[in-house]
Amino acid sequence: EVPAGRTLPVGPITLGIRPEYLSLSTEGCAGSLAAQVLRVQDIGTCQMVTCQMDVYILKVRLSPASAVPQPGDTVHLQVLGEHTCFYQNEVLVS
Repeated sequence: EVPAGRTLPVGPITLGIRPEYLSLSTEGCAGSLAAQVLRVQDIGTCQMVTCQMDVYILKVRLSPASAVPQPGDTVHLQVLGEHTCFYQNEVLVS
């Protein structure tokens, strides 16, 4: 369970967030989750960091000026924010 800060319908919810709206955070920060870094790619205008959280694969887009974690590192990702979308039965609910 992760506090959403929004009123959501009862039942299974799918979270949706684009890589540019995920960010690195610190352990214990509200709305952040721990993940393991799998891969780091320099794609010119940014660094794309692929992480695994349980069975989920998340991609984080970092600016070139950001400190870049290394594969195998544990990071904390700020998942919840104003751009986080919640879906139920493939329909946007918040």
